[in-house]
Amino acid sequence: MSKVVLSVFFLMLSTACGVPNPEEYVNVLGGTKSQFDMSHGNILPEAQVPWGFNGWAPETDPDRGGWWFYSESARMWGIRCTHQPSPWIGDYGDFKVMGHLGPQDDAAFSAYTPSQSTWHPYYQKHTMLAYGNRFGYMTIELSPTDHGVVLRLKYPPPSGAGNHTSAPFNQLRRVAVTLNGDHPVVNVSIGADGLVAMHGQAKLSAKRGKNGVAYFHMTVAGGNGSTAVKPFANKTHQNPGNVDFDPADVPGDTLTLRLATSLISAEQARANHAAEVAGKSLDEVAQAAKAAWHGLLTRVDVDGLGPGYTAAEEGDLLTGALLPPRLPPPDSRRPTCRPSHPHPLE
Repeated sequence: MSKVVLSVFFLMLSTACGVPNPEEYVNVLGGTKSQFDMSHGNILPEAQVPWGFNGWAPETDPDRGGWWFYSESARMWGIRCTHQPSPWIGDYGDFKVMGHLGPQDDAAFSAYTPSQSTWHPYYQKHTMLAYGNRFGYMTIELSPTDHGVVLRLKYPPPSGAGNHTSAPFNQLRRVAVTLNGDHPVVNVSIGADGLVAMHGQAKLSAKRGKNGVAYFHMTVAGGNGSTAVKPFANKTHQNPGNVDFDPADVPGDTLTLRLATSLISAEQARANHAAEVAGKSLDEVAQAAKAAWHGLLTRVDVDGLGPGYTAAEEGDLLTGALLPPRLPPPDSRRPTCRPSHPHPLE
């Protein structure tokens, strides 16, 4: 069962009548305070469409095996494409995408504050506290499709009049893809539409008990995705999974990444890209994912939570939060559930 679906199961049984957007109450961080020696759910905070092919979540602890996300961690290595059903089983077809400010090492990470991030099943936004200047910090936004995702990297404006050689940390915009597995392959090309294309594959590690190959196809565009941007010609690194851009070539200090995957072939990854994310903005994809969750979560209504709850307590119930044991007996406050769409035989 999908990790996101597990986290919203309670919500489906406790959506109050009159709540117009139950998808806003999904607590995707529920069950994520887990480590190898202390499990509190073993859930991942995925952005994912209902029963989607891929899930997307921050990777905060890459050295902890299947427990690579921990809700109390304050570091992020990137946004991970995951198919992990359980940390005890491990992931497969997984890789991560990250934006960097400056020519960072391939293993670079950034500090972030989970409590200040935006967490929805259809949209996430995170602030990279290591990548900033006096004008602000870099942010990563993402919204999922069935086989793909659209990410928006918003960089702070350059902090000075110098170029990438005089102030590289504050100037260079880097997009990094790290494939987890044996013999990773990343190629970079310019498509017929003028957009930078990053595509490749990773053979699933036999050491992890997995077989097969994971494929991906991603395009990089400027602004909200309509402007072609050329890679920085004087690359100072050898990792083909990194592509750098001069700030002068990045409109609005924003890059839009459109990515799709396949476990079948590179051709299928490109087909999924064309069908699901090509030409679409992050906002369009977010609205579609939000609508999908809305359609699922409005199948069940709760007629009433009972008397005596404060507005804050009602909000806590809608997100599945535990309330202090000072409430009246459960029998007097038990919600009455009914399907929002009557059975055809009724």
